[in-house]
Amino acid sequence: LEESGIAPPQAANRNEALPAIRTRQADLGIRYTIADGLRLMAGVFEVQKPYLNLDRTNRFTRLGGVRNRGIEASIAGAVT
Repeated sequence: LEESGIAPPQAANRNEALPAIRTRQADLGIRYTIADGLRLMAGVFEVQKPYLNLDRTNRFTRLGGVRNRGIEASIAGAVT
């Protein structure tokens, strides 16, 4: 669960505290030592959460959902 905040001042339900939202996050990663002092890190992730905005009646509410997926990688170690 995550705090969803309050409705903005321009909304019909301004300053109304919205109920907590349910989010979901999954990630998987690896860390591999290529050589002494040189490491490779890689991972995949997915985050899902509700999308909040003004509806047709100018009420700030849940309008849908957002899903972000990605891959990340990095190499870390001494330059010299």
